[in-house]
Amino acid sequence: MIARVWTIRCVGLLVLFCPAGIQASDLLVGPYLQNVKSDAVTIMWETASPAIGKVIYGENVLEHSAAEGASTTLHEVTLTGLLPGRTYKYLCSWADQLSDPAHFQTAPPEGTRVCRIVLYGDSRSNPETHARIADLIAREEPDLVLNAGDLVARGSVYELWKPQFLEPILPHASTIPWFTVPGNHEQESPNYYNYVSLPGNEKW
Repeated sequence: MIARVWTIRCVGLLVLFCPAGIQASDLLVGPYLQNVKSDAVTIMWETASPAIGKVIYGENVLEHSAAEGASTTLHEVTLTGLLPGRTYKYLCSWADQLSDPAHFQTAPPEGTRVCRIVLYGDSRSNPETHARIADLIAREEPDLVLNAGDLVARGSVYELWKPQFLEPILPHASTIPWFTVPGNHEQESPNYYNYVSLPGNEKW
């Protein structure tokens, strides 16, 4: 049997095995980071089948976990009690499946004066160009990406969200937080508010 192995060096060696054939087979979108704070982060992903989502995480060893309370297809798990400016490794799990390993960094401590932010927008309608821009953004190793809106051509059309907005950023959004605001093309659609997890009323 071919096994997928991810090793983390800490005092000992932690090896996680996930047999081939069940690794993220019904993963539709994600995982991707949302609402990164100095002490918390929200991780989202979407699956074809409803399940209870769980995130396993830690700085060196995956020793912590947080889970949803009910089965769903659009998963949203918030990790709390984190330390500022630290890098954490994580895996998402649901049913008998696991996402690929990824990592995130919490926001820096209050008073930090230097960070790297990328601002862009109007990324709708041309996913190939959007993907190239997302690749260029990732090369700059930003701490935060802000998209100023018009993420898709018509926000009310669910089928546009994955190809036009999510797929182009997904190679990077599991490790770099993408914050957004809705543009007029989002049409105040519930699709926007379902796919993001942002502070306050999620509009600004």
